[in-house]
Amino acid sequence: MTLFDFMDEWFETEPWKVTIASAAWWSGAAAHWEGVAIPALMNVMQLFVGALSMPRGGMHGYFHAIFRAAIAHGCVFRSACPVEKIIVQNGRAVGVKLRDDAAAKEKTIWADKAVISACDVKQTFNQLIGREHLEPSFLKKVNDISVKGGTLWVSTFLLKEPLGWKPAWAKMGEGHQEIPYGGAYPVDDRSIYFENVSDVDAWKGNPSVPPERYLWFLAPGQAFDKTHNQCPGNYPKGVVTASFEAGATPPEYHMDEPEAADRVKEEMAAYFRKAFSGPLTGLEDDNVITHWHVAPYEMTLRNRSLLGGTWCGRRHCEDQLFANSPIPEMARYRTPIDGLYHCHQTAGHPGGLCLMAIPYNLMHILIEDGIAEPGDWWYPSPYYIPEKGKISAVPREGKIAA
Repeated sequence: MTLFDFMDEWFETEPWKVTIASAAWWSGAAAHWEGVAIPALMNVMQLFVGALSMPRGGMHGYFHAIFRAAIAHGCVFRSACPVEKIIVQNGRAVGVKLRDDAAAKEKTIWADKAVISACDVKQTFNQLIGREHLEPSFLKKVNDISVKGGTLWVSTFLLKEPLGWKPAWAKMGEGHQEIPYGGAYPVDDRSIYFENVSDVDAWKGNPSVPPERYLWFLAPGQAFDKTHNQCPGNYPKGVVTASFEAGATPPEYHMDEPEAADRVKEEMAAYFRKAFSGPLTGLEDDNVITHWHVAPYEMTLRNRSLLGGTWCGRRHCEDQLFANSPIPEMARYRTPIDGLYHCHQTAGHPGGLCLMAIPYNLMHILIEDGIAEPGDWWYPSPYYIPEKGKISAVPREGKIAA
């Protein structure tokens, strides 16, 4: 099923469906892709948990909790320590070499058990491993992975007065939404969704739809009070909006060249402001102090761990999904390099913003390989299928799976 198939079976309201579909498209997997209805919906649910849920801090707070728990159990985190390469000896990953400008004194870190790469699949093998340790056929498969999942245009504004709602949308200003945050526009019907998808994936250029039909997303602020939705600025005096985001053609597939969209970034600013001003006040010239915006190629450089510059990364087509994710040799998070595991949302199933599923899936594999020996807190997925000849990740099932 596509996500639209699923929603048409269970839900009624078209604008709500288009809102969910749009969030799925920007987060991966997209609402029109076949076979990923459930991961697409779960991606959107995690987006809501991360920004619209009542737990203060959302997903950001969750990761801080995991970080502190890891430190409490002896984990060491090194910040400002970029990795230059993964050290491979006799076909096995044995550690990493940090870049010369890394903050750590010692630039080589040896692995006791394994190396796990949380960098996207193309950077892992093209930059951190290199040709000398890989079969040409394997590297060819990696480089053939489709990254047509998309990337983003992103805008943020520093305003004299905060955003507001135009009269026709006044009801949106009631309650927490007094200052706008969170939501997609325009979402009247799915023809708008498909028009924008076609613009990104078929036209493969800069936005060409009329500004009033340009589909964009205003990122959520925290759902508490208006001081969390737009931050008071110190200098120059003003308010900072949440970010406006919209789908874009990945630079690798742009009809002209990878940097083509970035070259017209300033000219696109007026187009974006006109599009965002459909339901909103506050983006008039005399109210805008600064308009910061990031173009698609720049996005891939800012989000170095995100393939294509967005959470979706690779396209969820049949030849790189499920047991082929991202390629058959790596469907269970193992790689052709012994002791090297790959754990990244743009490559591992289910992909996209199902962030917590990826390390959870990997944990089963690490147990199978004898790398991890979890305590009583561990519970395996009910969908886990033990691999023959490996240690089962299901407690009390026996050491070796039949």
